[in-house]
Amino acid sequence: MYPHNGVDAVTSYKVFYCKEEKDSAICLDEATEMDTILTSSTQTTLRIQDLSPGTNYTFRVQAVYDNGTMSVVSNSCRCKTKDAPRPADFVLLQSQLIEKGPPDIYKLPLISGHLDVQGGLRHYRVGEIPPASDLKPEGFLIILGATDEFKNVMLNALANYVLGVEFSDPFKFKIATDEELAGQQSVIAYTFCPTILDYNLTVIATPKNEDSESIKSQIRMFVNEQDGPSSPTYSSCRHEFSFTLPCLEPDFMSRVERECVVLESAREEPRRLHGMIRVFNISYEKEVMVRWTHDNWRTSHDTFSAFCSHEGITDRFAFEFPISEDDASFVARYRVAGREYWDNNRGATYNVYSIRSETQ
Repeated sequence: MYPHNGVDAVTSYKVFYCKEEKDSAICLDEATEMDTILTSSTQTTLRIQDLSPGTNYTFRVQAVYDNGTMSVVSNSCRCKTKDAPRPADFVLLQSQLIEKGPPDIYKLPLISGHLDVQGGLRHYRVGEIPPASDLKPEGFLIILGATDEFKNVMLNALANYVLGVEFSDPFKFKIATDEELAGQQSVIAYTFCPTILDYNLTVIATPKNEDSESIKSQIRMFVNEQDGPSSPTYSSCRHEFSFTLPCLEPDFMSRVERECVVLESAREEPRRLHGMIRVFNISYEKEVMVRWTHDNWRTSHDTFSAFCSHEGITDRFAFEFPISEDDASFVARYRVAGREYWDNNRGATYNVYSIRSETQ
């Protein structure tokens, strides 16, 4: 039976809500000033999508009776949504505990960059690159002429800052151990993406030597390569996909709800493949990665994906992995609430074929 208020049966509810203005404790008298959801049943729980993270909201409820009348609108209920996860929260899942605290010290997972810069520059990446539509501007910071000890302190402090680590957190990050960074002989670039900044940041650390022209040359070549290969030593190579982008299929969203994880899109950029994975939002804590290979699965590599955005009942995660003149294949994995889901292109895997042309 439907719930009653004495005489009339309740058939549904109207839920009114609005985002509170910053630094104001509003209390609305008119429900028409708020967004409205009319439920289709008498269930006393309702999930509202697309609320902004870390935001105060005001809610009110009104019962709808079977005779078409409605109850008085309830008093206001105020609550705050969860804060958006920081880059540090995702990176922590991939990091290695190297020193028990407090605070616990974790070594950042450094992904070797795809660039091959003459002169010995080494490039590492922390985090995954979002697709072009979501990319932030690129920022560069160069640490020149520093001693090993000072350089290490600066690098670790910058890493924690740009990843959003706070003083009260029970953990801190290190880019590498002091022993690994001691006696640096080449230029090293660390790219942080995503960050809490309005831009992605690449920190370039230089060695202690007097060959300033060589250092300038390495840095200049590295920065120029961010827009794609221009050196005549590169081979011209493009790739073709063996699959239609799932986001273009009419059943894409129903497939996400049914299979929980589906590749959304992919695109080629110089020496790397960018992609987006869509997952069904089962729980707040989740892990998304791609497994890829260049040798038909004789060996494989796992690359974690980075949270990009919340879209209704789904979340979007961005990934990137290097591609060369060889073919590549990849699949996606989604771990959540103690379960594991895979997208392997319905058993065919996602294949990327190399199309070679003459060397420039």
